[in-house]
Amino acid sequence: MPYGGAGRGGGAMTANGRLPAWTGIRLVARRELVERLRQRSFMVSTLVTLLILVGVAVLPAVIGGDGTHRVGFGPGESRLAEAVTGAAGQQREDVRARSVPSEAAARAEVSGGDLDAAVVNGRVIVRSELDPVLGALLQGAHARTAAEQRVESLGVAPDKAREALSPPPLQVTALDPPDPGADARKGVAFFAVILLYGQIIGYGMWVAMGVVEEKSSRVVELLLATMRARVLLAGKVLGIGLLGLIQLVLVIAVGLVAVRLTGSVDLPLGVLGGSAFTLVGWFLLGYLLYACLFATGAARVSRQEELQSVTGPMMMLVMVSFFGALWAMNAPDNMIARVLGIIPPFSAMIQPVRQVAGYADPWEAPVALALAAAAVAGLMVLAGRIYEGGVLRMGGTVSFKEALGGRESRSVRP
Repeated sequence: MPYGGAGRGGGAMTANGRLPAWTGIRLVARRELVERLRQRSFMVSTLVTLLILVGVAVLPAVIGGDGTHRVGFGPGESRLAEAVTGAAGQQREDVRARSVPSEAAARAEVSGGDLDAAVVNGRVIVRSELDPVLGALLQGAHARTAAEQRVESLGVAPDKAREALSPPPLQVTALDPPDPGADARKGVAFFAVILLYGQIIGYGMWVAMGVVEEKSSRVVELLLATMRARVLLAGKVLGIGLLGLIQLVLVIAVGLVAVRLTGSVDLPLGVLGGSAFTLVGWFLLGYLLYACLFATGAARVSRQEELQSVTGPMMMLVMVSFFGALWAMNAPDNMIARVLGIIPPFSAMIQPVRQVAGYADPWEAPVALALAAAAVAGLMVLAGRIYEGGVLRMGGTVSFKEALGGRESRSVRP
């Protein structure tokens, strides 16, 4: 029997000689999952995705340094060193100060990369250019210590001079304080939409190519002798979707480990885990939406060469959703972004981005999920009818009218 196993515990045939619906779905899904897991393209794409993800997480920590400023101070610069480290602590900058015995030693350590800068004889020595943040700290501390020394020369006690020249800073009261993790959330959201785009469009096309492959080779005619067309469609979508889910979970798991080990994303593990859960949930809904669309388009043609013409509108929808998600990240309060974030199929990419970035209001996610679930249910029924009416029709492109009016039991069109 097609999709072996139906006669060995796979479930008895019904009265019309076909497998029960769930048995057929299970057999088709298992076959799609196993066969595509063995494909070299799946292994290569997974490995490349993981390497890119790890590279994105690790490279900033490697080439961006650890954020520490190593500064040497020559003889007589101890007061300046104290002022620099004090100002750095207030501004949450990591400055490691130490003394150097001479200008020659300072030059050697800066040239060798042991120091980022050295202050000797009233000059700052750097290898190429002075880091702007470090430069601001050094110049500010120098101006303050120089002023203190001038005031002290007039007979004012050092502690009084320091107190007079170091007034408390102005206190800032924010009416709408920013989220300290906003930039990190936005970065996670950016990679989330990239990942969603690749998964949805990649596995949607796998569904389409699988449908055309079975149709052009006439394998589908054998399969439909033992199961209904809708059962075959459901099994194919489910099997390939499980494969996509496995790959997505693997990529997310590796990504979480990478960012936690490198510290490249400054967000609590709970926030990262919630983002991962959001991403997986919306992938499932988005995949079901687009897989049904890709399958119905593929059922209308008989050759791989004709596939591009019928999947073009679906590709356009995915592209619009992708660019809409990128735009929504930079326009969190825009009404159009809010509306598109709850309307399927655009919500499949825009809503998770808004949720991960922290832009979505509490009511948006439930409404978007409900509309997406309703769209999936309706689309699966519609896709089943179109697939059933078009998958056995050979020749040119089958129109939607013909597919909706067709039945799998009709004769094959020449």
